[in-house]
Order: sequence, then structure tokens, then C-alpha cells
Amino acid sequence: MVQKAAEKFGSGVENIEQLSGGLIHFSYKVDFTAGKSIVLQNINTNTFREPQNLIENHHTLYQFLQEHSASISIPEPLLTITGEKSHTDDWGNFWRATHFRSDCFSRNDPGNVDSARETAGTFAAFTYTFKSLPVESLLPVIPGFHDLEWRYQQLEEAALKADSDRLKETEGLRKELKDRKELVHLYTEIKTSEKYHLRIHHHDCKISNILFDKITSQPSCIVDLDTTMPGYIFSDVGDMIRTMACSRNEEACDFETVFVRKEIFDAILEGYLSEMENDLSDKETEVVRKSGLIMIYMQALRFLTDYLNDDVYYQIKYPKHNLNRAINQFYLLKSMENLLK
Repeated sequence: MVQKAAEKFGSGVENIEQLSGGLIHFSYKVDFTAGKSIVLQNINTNTFREPQNLIENHHTLYQFLQEHSASISIPEPLLTITGEKSHTDDWGNFWRATHFRSDCFSRNDPGNVDSARETAGTFAAFTYTFKSLPVESLLPVIPGFHDLEWRYQQLEEAALKADSDRLKETEGLRKELKDRKELVHLYTEIKTSEKYHLRIHHHDCKISNILFDKITSQPSCIVDLDTTMPGYIFSDVGDMIRTMACSRNEEACDFETVFVRKEIFDAILEGYLSEMENDLSDKETEVVRKSGLIMIYMQALRFLTDYLNDDVYYQIKYPKHNLNRAINQFYLLKSMENLLK
């Protein structure tokens, strides 16, 4: 199946290698005999109900960068051999491809404060670069993706129909999350106040979504643009704090070792504000420090909701995978709360 899809984007398939790291799509590196290499992805249409919108947004962003002098780059979207932007196979699978960057490498951890600062500055530059692109230029991808009111409501709805064993098992964690509902109220203020501005954000700001130049080790290319859409300042900053400032990633089950690394947290704020501070309102500057609270809390809600829904969204490797991810994020949330005291 993968080979047939690959052949739609080039002739002479020589090698196919599955790429690891993604929770949503299945991705492959495909090498062709002519020396060309691509990243081929099978889009998860349960998550992205209108996958063509992902493709159109990627082309919109890429074309904008081609027409403007920009310090950032994104992968080149590729057409099929018949000139189509995507391919749907005989089984209904939706495929897309981008140019494989052999001159770059990826990281899962910043390693040091300088790398964290550079990464944060790169994601800030992403938003700043698209400042003149109207937010309505991008098609809807996942409505309400970082809508904390909706995510909280999803958990409550999941609890109403959840398996009794899973419901009992999560009772303590659900109470802890409910006790922090003031974060939902903060989100409501952000969404409704004119002092917070809608901008184009990446919405998945993990360091693994930046490719680094093999020679200079500097950020070179921003990838995984599927959730790029209009949003608010907390999304990208908070996601970097959640995924880069953590001592252990969301897969770790030795929960007592999960905490926010203050030096990385400070570097993220410094790097992001170095690019964006002059474009932020006073209220936005104030909320930047609380961004980690919002996004860690939201991810805990999402993992727990998926567990109560019998694991229909995130790929899992064992029965309590999503529950452990939710507990992991709760420990990270408590650490973030202590850091901000």
C-alpha cells in the first residue's frame, strides 16, 4: 500500500523507511533511484476530517514565503506525477508528500538554554513572518483545537459515558483537574477580550518540529504545519514550555521525576519575547508566563478524555498509555504552579 502511494509521487522506488515520533499520522522516508527523497505521509482522517485543507494551507504558507523575504523556511510541498496536490488510494487513504531535507537533523530535547532560546525565537519568527497574511487565508483544520472551554467540556462528556472501571480509576485525577477550572476562566478572558489578538500560530511547537542545519546546528526549517491556524499567544509559548522545559517527556511513567526546568523555561520566554515583544499588548505580555499552565492543563484534559473514550484519538502502545500520559502532565502542571509562586 505504501509503495503504491509512493509511486504516485515519483518513479523507481528504491527504499521505504517508516519514520518514528508522530502520534497522529504514519510517515515514511521514500528514496527513489534518481536520488530524490521525499517524506510521504498517510493522513489520519479521523483526526483531520477535511485533509485537503491541510494541503491547501501548506501551499498557502509556502507560497507566501516564496513571495516574501523571510528568515524561516518550511518543507516544500510536492505534487503527484500527474500534478495533484495529494493522492487518495483505492482503500480511501489520503497521502501527501514533501521534500526530504537531507541537510538537516531533528532533536527531541533542547539540550541547553541556548538551543531552547533559539527554538523559541524561531517559532516566534514564524508567527511574526505571517503577520501580514490575513488569518482568514487559512482553511479550518481542527475547529476549537486549543479551545480550553471545549476541552474541559469534552472531559465532562466523556465521563458521562465512560466505562465504569475507567471512571473509578480516574476519579482522583478528574477532581484535581476540576479544582483548577480557573484556568478555563483565564482562557475565556483571552478569547473574549480585545486586548488579546488573533494571529497565525503553529500550534504544535515541539523542538522535534524544527529541523537543524547539520553544519551550523542552527534552526533551519519548521515542519509539521498541520495545525497552523489562527490562535492566541498562549498556544505556541505554552506548548514549548510543556514539551521543552519538561525534565521528562509525556511518555515517562516515573512521575516524581517530571518537573519544569526553570532555566529552560526562562530561555523559552526570553527567546520568544525577543522576536514578539514589540508586537504584544500589555495583557499578552502578562499572560505569556502563564502560557505553560494553560497548555499543560489542556493536554492533561485531552489525554484523560481520550482514555475515558477508550483511546480513539492518540496512538497507544499499551492499555493505560493515555492515563499515564495524563498523570504525567498533571505532575508537570503541579511543578509549573510551584515555579510561578
